[in-house]
Amino acid sequence: MEIAGPGFLNLTLSRGFSAKELTRLRGDDRLGIAVVSNSKTVVVDYSAPNMAKEMHVGNLRSTVIGDALARMNRFAGHRVIARNQWATGALRSRC
Repeated sequence: MEIAGPGFLNLTLSRGFSAKELTRLRGDDRLGIAVVSNSKTVVVDYSAPNMAKEMHVGNLRSTVIGDALARMNRFAGHRVIARNQWATGALRSRC
């Protein structure tokens, strides 16, 4: 490990370590990640495109990040409620 400027660290892994870990994970459908013992409900509210404006990369970024968070939580064993803001404005006021 080496410091690579303010707030940055460089980690160097040996090829042997990387190969061993990849081989270990190859046969594991869950890639070494256990299912959580106490599942929770996770609400992911993402992507708020303004229908009166053109779509832009910021809308796509929010959608991709929100979907990734929803998928990771589902994989961990949580119940996920994933909603786009523009489609659920009425639900937001009741939550």
